[in-house]
Amino acid sequence: MKSFLSHSSILKAVLIAVAVAGFSPLAVSQERVPEPIVKTALVLNISKFAHWPNGVFSDSRDPILACVAGTGAFAEAFVAIKGRTISDRRIDVKRVESQAEFQSCHILVIPSEDFSGVGRHLRKLANRPILTFSDLPGFAQRYGAIEIISKDQRIGFKVNIDRLARTRINLSSKVLNLAREILRENREN
Repeated sequence: MKSFLSHSSILKAVLIAVAVAGFSPLAVSQERVPEPIVKTALVLNISKFAHWPNGVFSDSRDPILACVAGTGAFAEAFVAIKGRTISDRRIDVKRVESQAEFQSCHILVIPSEDFSGVGRHLRKLANRPILTFSDLPGFAQRYGAIEIISKDQRIGFKVNIDRLARTRINLSSKVLNLAREILRENREN
């Protein structure tokens, strides 16, 4: 089993990601980075290793639309990535509430505190090229592609490789090797 990444072992990487993402260094404790910022940095860094299928973007200047459902601390931290880049594409951030709004997203973050009622919409979007993230326990098994795990001041993630494959988004093996767990969908024989 892969181990979780400790706050101390990723502090440098997170501080760099935080600086790149435009967060104020005054908001970052020297001892401990606030968890919503660590989660946001993780989403951003994983997304940098994602490759969307041909035809998703009409040209090389199209922005990546990163959507967030909710208003909690994780959602607020996530909004701060607006204007940053992934693979030379500017990131636009949009708050979303409905399935119709989810459909235009390239990245969709649903914080656990804002998850209520969203699961049924995710099932309807399963085959669309949307990279989904949540810190809801069981998210990768039941709803989306990437679950952010937080346990004992350690952050990690799980990837549901079958859900990811249905989106046709390719995620670098470098990222997959860092996953705490790779999940498969339950299949009947």
